[in-house]
Amino acid sequence: MTINFTLNGEEKEIKVPPNKKLSYVLREDCGIRGVHPGCGQGQCGGCLVLDGINPVYSCLMPAFSLQGRNITTIEGFVQTPLFPIIEKGFKRAGVVLCDFCAPARVLSLGALILQGRNPDQAEIREQIEIVKCSCVGPDSLEMGIQIALEEHYARERR
Repeated sequence: MTINFTLNGEEKEIKVPPNKKLSYVLREDCGIRGVHPGCGQGQCGGCLVLDGINPVYSCLMPAFSLQGRNITTIEGFVQTPLFPIIEKGFKRAGVVLCDFCAPARVLSLGALILQGRNPDQAEIREQIEIVKCSCVGPDSLEMGIQIALEEHYARERR
């Protein structure tokens, strides 16, 4: 099956089996390494990407559903103006993420901002749970997310 979609701002046309999962399409057919297909069941969060402004588990998304979609991976997101804000928030909170969860954590926070949400503490805690990794404690992550959100909304007001 031939699918056409946008990946990190670039139009793609690739031939893949319709049941192949997006996480493997990205890694094997597109050379994207920031996507980590871990559990294959949408539980660990390592495969998180953005579908438009929505976070999705790429290990659950079949190739046939990619047609016409706009997919952003960490490789594309680092080129956006939001990335330095998120990076700064995490750094100021002393958050050092591992290679497994860093892309997904950044993208999940990016989705919150892109959706125009200003989450409360309970929503931030829920967001933290999207990615199952214990390299950093939830309190530090929460602080990093809050700092990034404050910085983003302060810039918007300027």
